[in-house]
Amino acid sequence: MIRASGNTTDNSSRTAGRSPFRSLLGAVLAVVVILYAASWALGAWVNRHNLTLDVVDIQSPQCLQLKLDALSRSTGFKVVLLGDSVVAGRALEKQGDPAWRQHNLAELLQQRLQTLLPQQHVQVVNLAMDGALPADLESTAAAIARCKPDAVVVDVGLRSFSRDFAGPGEQHSRPWLAQFDDQTLPTATRPAEALATRIDVAVENAGGQIVPLYTYRDFLQRRFLGGPPAEALARLRDRTAAWLGAPQPSAAAEADDPAMLMLKMMHRYASVDLAADNPQAAAFERLLDRLSRESPLVVAFYAQEDRTQIGDVLSLSRYEPLREQLDALIQQHNRTGRFSYLGSIPGLQPSNYLDLTHVNRQGHELMADAIATQIARMTEHRGTR
Repeated sequence: MIRASGNTTDNSSRTAGRSPFRSLLGAVLAVVVILYAASWALGAWVNRHNLTLDVVDIQSPQCLQLKLDALSRSTGFKVVLLGDSVVAGRALEKQGDPAWRQHNLAELLQQRLQTLLPQQHVQVVNLAMDGALPADLESTAAAIARCKPDAVVVDVGLRSFSRDFAGPGEQHSRPWLAQFDDQTLPTATRPAEALATRIDVAVENAGGQIVPLYTYRDFLQRRFLGGPPAEALARLRDRTAAWLGAPQPSAAAEADDPAMLMLKMMHRYASVDLAADNPQAAAFERLLDRLSRESPLVVAFYAQEDRTQIGDVLSLSRYEPLREQLDALIQQHNRTGRFSYLGSIPGLQPSNYLDLTHVNRQGHELMADAIATQIARMTEHRGTR
């Protein structure tokens, strides 16, 4: 009996020793199950309301991937917008338009196309990014190919060909885009990014794989807060300070100073060139080659500057030849009925501009009218061949 009692004591000790580990393991498994359940519920809610089709400031690979997934799921006539802030349309928000998502190019173009193509279910997905460069667009175009869009719309502007964006670390506005879909790019054209950047992207991707909830974080923050919580709080602070008449922080004041912005713009335009050794010009040519080969329909247009302001940043004697050179470069790809270059959008007046390049709601309506008409014409021509 004594021996049996000893065995009982030993078994109890071993059981007690294992209890903390089992408790910890159970807690970890419970957390994982809860996170996956929350991810599933959140994903179902986001997809049910098509939230990932809403325009946001795309600043992470997870955010872009969510939009590509939504594009892949879409049915009917799918149109993708590629470009910079002119197409993204967030300048409307910054000018105080609370309904800017309904007044920007993506929504207006969808409405126009649905009217012109009533037999189709039209879905326009805006993948434009503030400050996007040709190298960014090249990477994005490689990623959208597998989503099989029916038409791609891309805007072009001289600013993005500035030599300011020619350095090894300056060729992408978002470094993660350099390898977002680089398996589809020729090895010789893949940008060499810093090891730290590749590690950051790998960690973020791993986070999304392990905890799917992480994938939605950046998109939802930008959709409902306009950015990370810290940035949202900073904007609220600045608006409160402005309402109270308090002086703005020096950094914010300097960033919004018109004179500083003008000097920066002058420097950008002064270093614009379309030479073959300019990485952005080379990326742009590869972009046009890819789109003309892979996309059923391509419509490109020039993001026209306000003619009354362009002389303040670049002399017309230099501006006009650059425009002619860019137009000629694009027209080289207009070899089939699947590619169309509109040039400048007709009808834009100085009163349509918010600044040198961004247009107001009426300007977006003019862009939508011109692009929708061209897509409908090309679609009709393709259907009658």
